[in-house]
Amino acid sequence: MKTLLKLLVTAAISLPATVFAAADVITFNWKNANAYFSITDSSGCISTSVYVTASDTTGLPSGSPPAPGEAGSTMTAGIYQNDACNGTTLLDVFASDVPLAREDFEVTGNLTSANLNTSVNAYDWVSGTYIDFILNLIWTRTGPLEGGNTGFVFRYPRCHMISRYRGSGGAAAASGTVEHGTTNYTPAPALFSGINSQLTGEIMSNCE
Repeated sequence: MKTLLKLLVTAAISLPATVFAAADVITFNWKNANAYFSITDSSGCISTSVYVTASDTTGLPSGSPPAPGEAGSTMTAGIYQNDACNGTTLLDVFASDVPLAREDFEVTGNLTSANLNTSVNAYDWVSGTYIDFILNLIWTRTGPLEGGNTGFVFRYPRCHMISRYRGSGGAAAASGTVEHGTTNYTPAPALFSGINSQLTGEIMSNCE
């Protein structure tokens, strides 16, 4: 029985869900690119930190094509700028889970590269106003892919659930522009960045 359960979970994340039309099968595919930038200006006074992460997700419940809201891309970004010489915060911007058009964020190949091209209206906690930013960023994986997988089996009196997770990722070089007006807040490449993915498969039997 254990061997059969393992085979079903493996199949759930490697074959179309329609193969298991008689079971409750869910597959979930997630791809992500993230980058952290930190820049200090020539005066040594003004430092700027920028964090950007973008994700593309696709869910396939019970062998059906994704319904609205089960597939899409989102982005989270933060910009913090401080004047250490005068002890003031110049900018404190944050935007979370901003919906993206499918073409705004793409991960290509075997996590080989990614690009983000979009605009966002983000709230600035210093001025108390919303500010428009334009983001054009490119990631290129520079390190080897590393990953692993794990699985769980849950047994209840009538309900059996099997979950399997397979993830991979690698370090990347990220560069581009995060602009407001004529100011680019990312004039240098990211200090840390990466491209990642996760594939999840679940099979549920007699679970209501």
